[in-house]
Amino acid sequence: MERVKRHPTLGDRVTVGAGAKILGPVTVGDDAQIGANSVVVKDVPAGAIATGVPAVYRLPKAPDEEPYDALFRDPAIFI
Repeated sequence: MERVKRHPTLGDRVTVGAGAKILGPVTVGDDAQIGANSVVVKDVPAGAIATGVPAVYRLPKAPDEEPYDALFRDPAIFI
C-alpha cells in the first residue's frame, strides 16, 4: 500500500446534501455546496455549487449573487 491521498478533503463551511457521494482524492473548497444525490469525482472550487451524476459545478456569475439563485440558473439540472 502506497502512502498517497485516497480520501476526500472538505473545506470550511461546505454543505453536503443527503445521499451525495464524494469519491477519491477530491478537494472541495471553502463555502462550496454539494447537491443531494450528486456524485463528485473531480475537485470543486471554493464557492461553487456541484450537482448531478457526475457532478458539474457552477460558480455565481456575480460576487453579490446568492449561491441558491445560481443553482436555478440552469433548469436542465432537474431533468
